[in-house]
Amino acid sequence: MSSSALVSRRSLAGFAIAAAVSLSLTGCGDESAAPGPYGGAREGTTAAESADDAEGAADSDVFSFVAEDGRRVDGDARISTEIGRTVVIEVTSNTAEELHVHGYDLYADVEPGETSRLEFTADLPGIFEVELHNANAVLTQLRVEG
Repeated sequence: MSSSALVSRRSLAGFAIAAAVSLSLTGCGDESAAPGPYGGAREGTTAAESADDAEGAADSDVFSFVAEDGRRVDGDARISTEIGRTVVIEVTSNTAEELHVHGYDLYADVEPGETSRLEFTADLPGIFEVELHNANAVLTQLRVEG
């Protein structure tokens, strides 16, 4: 193998490692930042929008939380589910918030005094923080097993 081919492979490997480390260290950006090409999906709905959606409830794990001034006052600090199940996270807050499920990169706006729902399929195993962005506070930790 020529020395230029070896240098190219090392450069490529170094770039790949740097990119992977950079992506893994990227935290939650602020709201003013433009979303990237792989930005998270906004999937939240209000309780009124989803009140009629009771189908599949047997395959769903519903977790409800109440936050006051950016802190959890009701709901579990740790929640768990299994791969393939539907997860529903309901949040009621007295202040405007942005709910964010790390790892899944899902977001939902939480309006003051209203209950917002974030519903998704648990298809990634691991432990993921569920955060209130405006308060920069962890609401709960979601464990997905399977």
